This record gives sequence, structure tokens and C-alpha cells, in this order.
Amino acid sequence: MCTYRRPDLLVGTLASLAPQQDGHEVIVVDNDAGGSARATVAEFAGVRYHHEPRAGLSYARNAGIAAARGRVMAFLDDDARAAPDFLARVALAFETVTPRPACVGGRVMPLYEAPRPAWFADELLGYLSLVDWSPAPMFLGERRWLAGTNIAIDAAALERVGRFSPRLGRTGANLLSNEEISLQHRLRRAGLPVYYDPSIVVHHLVPAERLTRRWLWRRAFWQGISDARSDREEERDGWQRLGLKAAMAAVAASRVAAHALLRRPTATAECRLLSSAGYLFGTVR
Repeated sequence: MCTYRRPDLLVGTLASLAPQQDGHEVIVVDNDAGGSARATVAEFAGVRYHHEPRAGLSYARNAGIAAARGRVMAFLDDDARAAPDFLARVALAFETVTPRPACVGGRVMPLYEAPRPAWFADELLGYLSLVDWSPAPMFLGERRWLAGTNIAIDAAALERVGRFSPRLGRTGANLLSNEEISLQHRLRRAGLPVYYDPSIVVHHLVPAERLTRRWLWRRAFWQGISDARSDREEERDGWQRLGLKAAMAAVAASRVAAHALLRRPTATAECRLLSSAGYLFGTVR
């Protein structure tokens, strides 16, 4: 569990794990250079504290991997609440699913601080790291992913394909992402299955700020930058994808302009335009 200067939220996350902690190792990685989470972690018996002063979520997650002793590593954010059977469900999936997955995760359900606006369409929920692919378990293909706040990975698989890329993932105030998605791509390319089980549930806090158009615009633009950076890292059809994104940006821009003539553009159209623009910006940069 990685944290950065959010002690009140961290208390809630640790409290959700406390009743199911027996037999499991719980590690908090403090990504604040000042080590501000140490006192909070000390309030919870049996929880290990680890300090990673290098800024970046991927650095923090990799530090947790290095400190862990288990064969399977489950990840939670400090603004998440694990369901009461979260760890048991994770372990069960690794023990019983055939073929044995290298990566397991499940639903991420919202805890909204404010009412969700009517304009916030279902197809935009991924920007909030919310996941609900299916009521039935399934192996995930290339177009579906597990969120970093509800994901568990086999330690041997991590050693085989590498850890989280420090060039991806949140650092400071930016909204860079895709570190967990890039890792899942590498697992699948190595022939290692990624498995979704809807009974593995995490509830994720959605602050009121993230239900505004301004935040969503930033998130969509940074998603485009994240996609460009992860494609470059994975050497995924660079020029072909760049051309596709340029075409998508042109189509999205025309749709936004058409909507603007009649009414306010939809948030979905705006996000598609900004994501494509972010991809172009991230590639050129």
C-alpha cells in the first residue's frame, strides 16, 4: 500500500485490512520524503513501514515489492477500502483458477464525495479507476485491464517480466498513469494470464473535485500522454498509432465543434479530443 501525505485516508484503508490481516504481510510504503506516514502506521499492530523518498508511484510500488516476502503481492491505494473478504478472495483465485493466473484483480466501486453529475457518462468511469467489466469471472484480453488499486501479481511473474516502470505512474501533481496497464501488457505478451474476478472488491474514494469537467479534461489529456509514453516503452507500432491518434483527434475536434454549434459538447467528445491531443503532444515531446 503506497501513500503520500494522506494520513486520514490511510487510517481508513488500514482499518479495512485489519480484520483480515492474519496470515498476510501488510506493508505501507511512504512516498513522502519527510516520512510523514510513520506515526500513522505505528498505530496498527503488525503493519510494516517502508520509506521510499524517490518521488513517484512506480518507485513506491517497486520498493514495496522489494520489501515483501510473499509469493503473491496485492496492491491497494491509500484512498481505497478493501472488502472484508478481499485478501481471501485474492488467495482463492490464485489457488483454484486454471490455468493459474499471473495477475488477479476485481471490481473497483465508487465512494462518491458528491453526487455524480448527469453529464458524467458511464464510458468515462475508467478515468476514475473504476472497474466493473462483468458479473462473471473471466481472463482479460488486451483491451481490458485491472486497476492498480485492486490488483495482485505473482512474485515469480514480476521477476520474469519486470516491475512497474518509473517512467509511468503518478509523480507529484501530474496525472500520469498506465504503469499497471503496461505491466499487464508485458505479462500477456509473455503468455501469462490476467484474470478478473468480480467478487474481489475494493471501494475507491472519488473526491468532489474529480466530478468536475476541469479535472476530467486534465485527466483525459494526461491519459493521452500516458498512452504515448507506454506505447513508446513497449515499441508498439509507433507511427501507425500516431497516425491513428491524429485521425481520431481530427474526428473528435469536428464532433466537438458540431456539438458546440447546437449545444454544449458532451464530456465524452471532449475527453476523446483531449486524450488524442495528449497522445500527439506526448509523442512529439
